[in-house]
Amino acid sequence: MLAGLLDKIDSSQPWWLGESSPIIHLATGHVLAIAVDAALAKLAGTLLILYGLRNLRLRWKHRGPRLAMDRNQSALKALRCNKSFTCKNELIDAEHRELFVACQNLIAVANGGHTDVVDPLIRELIRKIEGHYHREEKVLHELHPAGATARQCENHALSARTHALHRAYLGGHIRRQELIDHIVHQAVIGHAKQDKAALEQAYWN
Repeated sequence: MLAGLLDKIDSSQPWWLGESSPIIHLATGHVLAIAVDAALAKLAGTLLILYGLRNLRLRWKHRGPRLAMDRNQSALKALRCNKSFTCKNELIDAEHRELFVACQNLIAVANGGHTDVVDPLIRELIRKIEGHYHREEKVLHELHPAGATARQCENHALSARTHALHRAYLGGHIRRQELIDHIVHQAVIGHAKQDKAALEQAYWN
């Protein structure tokens, strides 16, 4: 069978090969086979690299928000149990604890939660934060009017930043995790730390 195939190839030899040596034919065929094999190997390697990069990107894409959520949960648990953040005012301390719990609930739901579920929780938490700011300003005004004015300016700036990020999130300009990070670490935890300092100064005066 192989002999017949070789006979056919020889009988159909194109004119441009002329009477050249079979050795040249074999060498040329071998070089072409190596070239084709190398090209296929290169293509396969490139595809494997691209596939690996895709999987790595997807893994970090899902891991990043999860790590941020875990950091938020740890921070909130520590703060809820840490008495060093108490302001020695029952109303303010109770509202801080309520905000910490609300943040924990939001973080728990936001881990893979659907937008229709998470977005209302974000709006409700922002509303609670705004209400807390106003009540805190009233408490400070009764204790130390001069300090209350400065604190009010800080609250307004923080509130404006929160609303700006919320609008950016709703417009699709930032990720949800960026907004939650701000709410947890700045609008709640950072604010609670400043409350402690402001009330301590108010009681001192």
